[in-house]
Amino acid sequence: LGHLVVDDSVVEVLKGLHYHRNWQVRDRVVQAYRRLFVRRVLTDRHRILALLDDVLATSEGFVPRFLLKEHMTELQARLLRDDQEPGR
Repeated sequence: LGHLVVDDSVVEVLKGLHYHRNWQVRDRVVQAYRRLFVRRVLTDRHRILALLDDVLATSEGFVPRFLLKEHMTELQARLLRDDQEPGR
């Protein structure tokens, strides 16, 4: 919906999904709000923030992030890439 609609009438449909039992549907609602903002269909930031405050944010779709490992991997890749550049 976030890619297709041309006015904010879709907000009422999306609001009806804020407490959907499937977290993936709620995730798509959030993504739709983002896309509507990017496309400038919804421009009132405070309205979008209020809508987001109403979306049930719990889910079983948790993915752990290990920042230390991510940062180490990023730095290692950069160091290896820089080492392979000509003239280094």
